[in-house]
Amino acid sequence: MHTKINRNIQLGSTRTLIAGFVVLMIAMGIGRFSYTSILPLMQAQVHLSVTQASYLASSNYLGYLIGGFGAGLIRWGTKRAFNLRTQIMMSIVTTGLMGLSSSFSIWMILRLLSGISSGLIFVLASSLVLDALLNDNRAKWIGIFYGGVGAGIAMTGLMVPVLNAYSWRGAWVGLMLIGFV
Repeated sequence: MHTKINRNIQLGSTRTLIAGFVVLMIAMGIGRFSYTSILPLMQAQVHLSVTQASYLASSNYLGYLIGGFGAGLIRWGTKRAFNLRTQIMMSIVTTGLMGLSSSFSIWMILRLLSGISSGLIFVLASSLVLDALLNDNRAKWIGIFYGGVGAGIAMTGLMVPVLNAYSWRGAWVGLMLIGFV
């Protein structure tokens, strides 16, 4: 009986680990770092200047800072998972909206919101996954969770050239669709 209970507990932390890995792929690989892969397309096709590109990146960084600090100030209670799901949707949607707009001002707002979501997601997902792994004495698996960031960046880097067939807009919208999947 004890072995069965232990196996069920470990299965729960394994599911949480996999979900956290995927969440970091979406929030960080797509929501935060896809800009790096799409930037050359936008510079070539939209004639985005170096200054504008820097402002867009800085807007996202500021959002990430706000989200990271903000996550520590909010009392999540039992709503961490609900808020995490909400922020994942925000991250995915703000990514796709980048390809549906042509306004630099809107891009600035979207990159800021994307950064806020990424910061919140990183903290929320970390708290949920680390709680589950540490409660099951699986601290050695923590690195796998954070590997989701690298996997997401790699996936984005591989997908943007494919999605480029549909222009810079297609890259943003395509990554949104991948995030939904």
